[in-house]
Amino acid sequence: MISREQAVENLRNGVNNARKTRQKSRHSLADEVYSVLLQMLINKELPPGTVLNRRDIAKKLSVSVAPVLEAVIQLELEGYLVSIPRKGTIVAPFGLQEIYEHMIMREALECQASRLYCGAPVRKHYEALLIQAANLDSTFINGEGNWDLEYEFHGNLVELCESEMLINEFNRVVRLGTFYGMYYIYTVPGKEKMLKNHHELLSLLAKGDPDIAEKAVREHLSTSKTMLLDEFRKNNMSVLEMEKEK
Repeated sequence: MISREQAVENLRNGVNNARKTRQKSRHSLADEVYSVLLQMLINKELPPGTVLNRRDIAKKLSVSVAPVLEAVIQLELEGYLVSIPRKGTIVAPFGLQEIYEHMIMREALECQASRLYCGAPVRKHYEALLIQAANLDSTFINGEGNWDLEYEFHGNLVELCESEMLINEFNRVVRLGTFYGMYYIYTVPGKEKMLKNHHELLSLLAKGDPDIAEKAVREHLSTSKTMLLDEFRKNNMSVLEMEKEK
């Protein structure tokens, strides 16, 4: 025979456990909806300017509106979506300014990470990173293969800093950059420019001097940044205008 106090405690624990289970289930559904919508964005199934109807999405994915709302809020926070009064939630339009700001953010994150991971962490994984660098240096800057290898290489470097918050923010910026890239990198007529300097970057990062590492990363990223911005200015186009011409 348990006491009244123990019975109340057991009931309270049962209610709390049930609440946690419901919350976990709801968050799991929200994560699934988030992943589906993110993939649709990156695959160009939801182009910039598309109005999102939460109820239609919920019906299509066979879920309630609640997890869709959570996923939409998260995508808004990450910059993929934007809410407009009297119009609703739309896929965020973007142009040269947004892409430039993305490059600035990526540069800031990678430069800080390089100060943390330069030296021993790079030397420990040098052979594997050198193979990745060689594969990357053999691809075209405008090619889809280059885009994937680029972020894999730089992502592996950033992970060496062992700062979870910095790594998570870098991954968020990379995902957003992939979304931008689908509307720019793959639509520019093939210039097929070569960017053969990842092995040189790696050798500088292995030295263990934070100042040298930061300078090397900044100069490395500025090459791609200048190349992309020159392409925009040359064609006097925004991303959406380029999409219309296809």
